[in-house]
Amino acid sequence: MNNTAILACQQLTKIFHQGPAEIKVLNGVNFTVNAGERVAIIGNSGSGKTTLLQLLGGLDVSSSGQIQVMGQVLSTMNEQQRGVLRNQHLGFIYQFHHLLPEFTALENVAMPLLIRATVSVQQAQFRAEAVLKQVGLAARRHHKPAELSGGERQRVAVARALVTQPVCILADEPTGNLDGKTADEIYQCMLELSLTQGTALVIVTHDPKIAQRVERVYRMDNGVLTLHS
Repeated sequence: MNNTAILACQQLTKIFHQGPAEIKVLNGVNFTVNAGERVAIIGNSGSGKTTLLQLLGGLDVSSSGQIQVMGQVLSTMNEQQRGVLRNQHLGFIYQFHHLLPEFTALENVAMPLLIRATVSVQQAQFRAEAVLKQVGLAARRHHKPAELSGGERQRVAVARALVTQPVCILADEPTGNLDGKTADEIYQCMLELSLTQGTALVIVTHDPKIAQRVERVYRMDNGVLTLHS
C-alpha cells in the first residue's frame, strides 16, 4: 500500500426528491482511498452506504461535491466516459452476484475483458481461467450460475471483479445473502486476492468482524461519514 490517492470525494452530497420533500442521503462526505488500501464502511440500513458506493463508482450523479477516480473528475464526464473509466479502473461486487444466467462461470468472468475489446477471446478466457483457479473454482468453470451454490456464484462474482486487474474494487454487502461460514470464506478470498494483486478494496458491510481485517473502518450515520475508532 502507498499514499497515492486513487479514489477521492470532497463535500459530497446526494439529495432525493419525493414530491415537494427533499431527502438528504449524503451530507458533505469526504473520503479517500489510497492504492492497495483496504477500507470498510459500516452502518445501519438506509444510512447512505450504498448511495456513496454508487456515486464513487460513477453509477449515479451527486447533487454537489466532487469525485475523482485516478485523478479524473467524474462530473466533467458524460455517461459513456464514466463507463469507460469504470471498466478500466474499477471492479464491482454486489450482494446478489448479477451473473448472466445463460453463460458459464468462465464466460461471465471473461465478459469485462471482452467488453474492453483490447484482448482476443482466447486471451480473455485464459485470464478468466487463471482467476477462477485463484478463487478455487477451476473445476466449475464450465457450469452455469444455476448449477453453482450461492457461495460459488459469489466467488465467480469476485473473479469477475478482479479479472481486469482494477485499481479498486467496490463491494456492496458482498456476503449479505450467505451463511456465516461461507461469508467468512468469501471475505478471506477477497482480502487475500486484493493483497496479492495490490488492488484497493472498499467494502460496504453490516458485518463488524470485517473491521478486524482492513486498514481503516468508517461509519455512516444519516449521511455523515466518520472514521470509526
